[in-house]
Amino acid sequence: MSDEPNREQIIDSLLVTLQRGQNLALRLKFEGKTVQYAELKQKNQKLMREIDEIIEQAMTDWIGNIANLNSEVKTANKRLQAAITSIKADKKKGENIVKAIGLIDDILEIAKAIVP
Repeated sequence: MSDEPNREQIIDSLLVTLQRGQNLALRLKFEGKTVQYAELKQKNQKLMREIDEIIEQAMTDWIGNIANLNSEVKTANKRLQAAITSIKADKKKGENIVKAIGLIDDILEIAKAIVP
């Protein structure tokens, strides 16, 4: 597993920063420091827009891959069902058991691609 942060961890960190900025803005407002409050409020809003864009891009990337991944899962499931049917009919049982296990491995790899 990589030590590099993934997109979800980066979003989490940015949300922590936003929350801290919002807390500070609230404190400034309560202390009557309206100029600093207004400046920080604008920066917090800009940060929120950036976070929203990152989340939107992450969702777009994921949705863009979903059709292909779903097709691969359906194909693997059809092949898996055919192997199971052959196993039940006692046709090439050992060969089909190995094939079924391999197909489940294929589906696991597809699932890993969905949730990195």
